[in-house]
Amino acid sequence: MALAPVTLLAGPLASLTVLVTLGYAGSAAAMYWLLRRHGASVLAAGLGGASAGLATGAAVALLLCAYGLWTQFHGPLAEHGPPGTSPTTATASARS
Repeated sequence: MALAPVTLLAGPLASLTVLVTLGYAGSAAAMYWLLRRHGASVLAAGLGGASAGLATGAAVALLLCAYGLWTQFHGPLAEHGPPGTSPTTATASARS
């Protein structure tokens, strides 16, 4: 609800961009605060916060890349059903 004005004024893409940017900045700030609280120097906490902010983006990119590769070769995950079932069994049980 906090981003509703951004969405209305600039559109959903701008709202998502603001949300993602605040998420990365929040991760970096939280790590900086944690490291400073536990006695790290300002430089060490700054480097730790920066690496935590960048690592968040790298993890998201890795997950999106893995899902993109999966769908490229196997189709969407929703078509496969629960683990341990074949696609035909999952489809047949969904129909009944």
